[in-house]
Amino acid sequence: QELDFSSMQVHLAYAVIGKKAPRADGYRIPRIDKRQNERWRDEIKAAMLMMLHTNSRIAAIRALDYHFGDLVSKGELLADVPPQGDIVAHLVSAHPLLLEHKQLYSKAGKHHMFLESRITERVMLEMNAQGIVALPIHDSFLVIHRYAEQLEQCMQHAFETITGVEYGGKVKRKIVDVPCANPDPRMSEFWGTFDVWREAAGP
Repeated sequence: QELDFSSMQVHLAYAVIGKKAPRADGYRIPRIDKRQNERWRDEIKAAMLMMLHTNSRIAAIRALDYHFGDLVSKGELLADVPPQGDIVAHLVSAHPLLLEHKQLYSKAGKHHMFLESRITERVMLEMNAQGIVALPIHDSFLVIHRYAEQLEQCMQHAFETITGVEYGGKVKRKIVDVPCANPDPRMSEFWGTFDVWREAAGP
């Protein structure tokens, strides 16, 4: 399974100021109804990330304008998406504390990414201590199905250990099929030898 920290960057921004995010979904805008939030989620997420990684409102809107232009060229931008400035304004109204504490328009996203890397490392080390391999993919992890519960507990614990704040988001789960048709027998031999080395090395 793949387990994913939902809206990780927003939760990290709040953790930096010692707060738990007000909503599990950091990209949900209360002023917009649920259906539109779901429909425009990718565009809202892009806007929030640009607000976290740029140094001014103008820079964030310009970056979002460039992103929207790219989507238009690919025919992927929804026709009813609000103007860039409106999305940015909605997000500021949804997260006034982040603006007040200079998490928006200050390139704070770089520090959030550093914290995310520390959380990722912590998860991998904690899982490895249990003899379980968790493969990281940005802010998500791949693990064998039967270890999903242990992984989610490690993810929650790692977030709180590194930031000092409880993770208030949702850990999303997705079944991932990894095809392995006609595996090379040499790989099976290698991993068998690797297991012998690992046992000989001890914890």
